[in-house]
Amino acid sequence: MSSPSPSPRSPKRLHSGDWESPVRAAKHHKSDDGKLPEKFKGIKEEAVAVLETLGPPPKRKFGELTHAEDDSYGERTKLIKLDDTTEDEMTRRVKVANWAGMIERRKETATKLSDDQSRMPPALQRGMPNITGVLCYRIALLQALLHIPILVNWLLDFVLPEHCVSDSSDECFACVFRKLAQAYWGGSGRPNQASAVFRTMHNTIKRLGWTESGQADPDEQLLFFFKRMQAELPSSIYSLVESVFVSYWRQTIKCSGCNTTSLTTGQETKHTICLAPRLPSTDIQQYIRRVYREIVPYKCENCHITKPRPKVRLFDLTSDILCLQLSRCDAFGRKINLNLDVPRVLDIGNIINQTNEDCAKYETLAVVQHKGSSMGGHYICSTVGPDGKWKLFDDEMVNNSSWNSAVNPSRGFTPVLLFFRRMHD
Repeated sequence: MSSPSPSPRSPKRLHSGDWESPVRAAKHHKSDDGKLPEKFKGIKEEAVAVLETLGPPPKRKFGELTHAEDDSYGERTKLIKLDDTTEDEMTRRVKVANWAGMIERRKETATKLSDDQSRMPPALQRGMPNITGVLCYRIALLQALLHIPILVNWLLDFVLPEHCVSDSSDECFACVFRKLAQAYWGGSGRPNQASAVFRTMHNTIKRLGWTESGQADPDEQLLFFFKRMQAELPSSIYSLVESVFVSYWRQTIKCSGCNTTSLTTGQETKHTICLAPRLPSTDIQQYIRRVYREIVPYKCENCHITKPRPKVRLFDLTSDILCLQLSRCDAFGRKINLNLDVPRVLDIGNIINQTNEDCAKYETLAVVQHKGSSMGGHYICSTVGPDGKWKLFDDEMVNNSSWNSAVNPSRGFTPVLLFFRRMHD
């Protein structure tokens, strides 16, 4: 009969020739009085000194998994197909980790774009012709976009002809948009060049499927622009501008009965702020807070009970360019001519997650205003130019303006679409 394997700490094991750590060897060589031989003295102190040299362990980032957790999840995916019915705490943590990784990549991508305004001479600001009589919404939107330096630099530096996927550049919205930016800020001495490119853009947009029966809305046109550029450009090029305009949020709804928390994630290019029903306050920040923190009827995924529960949507990443759409229609389709208090510096710190360390303060960059009813009217745009002075663009007319006129009702016009730029400390 074979003898049992010696204990790892038995004298027989110690003399078997196996390697043993110095600290363990010192422990095993203690004398009867508990003192260590001279050759083992100072080993513990040396180990502590090495750990102090290495410093504290690196701080875990938001959503980061340990190696053990990562291995555990990998083993589980081999045994069971994970879906909504088999989701557990580890599965949810992996989702958060993947989400956090994507947020970090978006932040890194956004740093590749320039906010330089030197390519936008103030003297070249100009109007555009309303060639059909109902294109004021598009003109106002384009004036706002062409006064965003980071967007202009992206168009000029990254939307290059070799990236075009169409047989003709006039069939590609991204290419025509780039040509418009070149003509608008090019300073070639041809004041009508921008108007000619604008006409080409109108025909291109029609061929790409944009239909309008009467006047359209600038917010819908904005989403159409981004959708077309996403389809036409390589993902490596489109992701640059997407990282500047798109914000990413996590939404939680907690059941008070069984303490189950539902977690969903999403993204927004424009943030829709409903003005109905009206609040006692006219502060725009209170209306923003209501959108992202409210009580909603919700059926719990665990106990299947439907009750009003708090919904909280907080942003893990807020875009450098923030676009707010003020929805001014009530339940009966009537326009709400409410005068909101828009501060010079908009602080959205109450709707961002604690893990989001980006600056939450924004300054007003451009405002699209509307006059009329919910069935029609006229759009204009006020923007701050490269020289810091505000201009009012009303189709082909250009006049001096001010921040106060842009954000407050003036001559019957009320703000409907606002663009903000992140302030940097």
